[in-house]
Order: sequence, then structure tokens, then C-alpha cells
Amino acid sequence: MLGIVVHFIAFYLIFFNMPNNAPIAPMEGTDDVAYMIPSKEVAIFCSFLLGLGDSCFNTQLLSILGFLYSEDSAPAFAIFKFVQSICAAVAYFYSNYFLLQWQLLIMVVVGFFGTITFFAVEWEAAAALAARGSDYSSI
Repeated sequence: MLGIVVHFIAFYLIFFNMPNNAPIAPMEGTDDVAYMIPSKEVAIFCSFLLGLGDSCFNTQLLSILGFLYSEDSAPAFAIFKFVQSICAAVAYFYSNYFLLQWQLLIMVVVGFFGTITFFAVEWEAAAALAARGSDYSSI
């Protein structure tokens, strides 16, 4: 939950700090204005928030993968990295064509549904362990 909240704060700050056409502007930059005066400090802070949120997500995702597939974890991690790489490639492709507001919207929607899905899987795993009489928190 911390990861998605931190990411949403970063997306909000990026939306206000960067001009909407920044991703598709020529190499010289853009003269468009953002909702606030662009600040390097805010941009650096946003990069920190994105890194913090990403570390929260990766820690939890890798932990639950290792727990759910403890007997044969290599294929699970391989599929996870494959899907992650495909999504990164798709994002790199559309980043040159979509305005900033649409890129941020995609990240918010995917992040929201990814977090909901993560919690659903975690609750299901906890319920399965409770049904077997094991304690999920001790693992």
C-alpha cells in the first residue's frame, strides 16, 4: 500500500511540475508551461518517490512469489521478469507518442489494478494457510 501511495504522490507532482507535451517535445525542449513553475528539486524528489515506491512493490512481489512457489520458484520468477520486461518495452514504445497526462493515467490505472490484484492474491494465500492451520505472518 505504501508503494502505490508514494507512486500516486509522485505522479501528482510530475503532473503539476512538467509540461504536458514534455515527452513528445523536440530535443531542444518545450516552451509550454506546467501548472506550476517547473522545479529541479521537485523533479529530483519525484525520482526519489518513484524509486521508493518501486522498491516497495518489488520487495513485496518477489516475497509473495517466493512464498507461493517455494518448491519451484525459478519458473515463477522467470515469468514475472518476462511480463515486467514486456510491459517496460510497451511503455518505452508509447512514451514517444502519448502526452504526459495519458502516460500518467495509464500508470495510475495499471498501478491501482495491480495493487488490488496483489492484495487479492495475498488474502487468498493467507486464507489458504489459515484453512490448513498455518500462520501466514510467521513465514
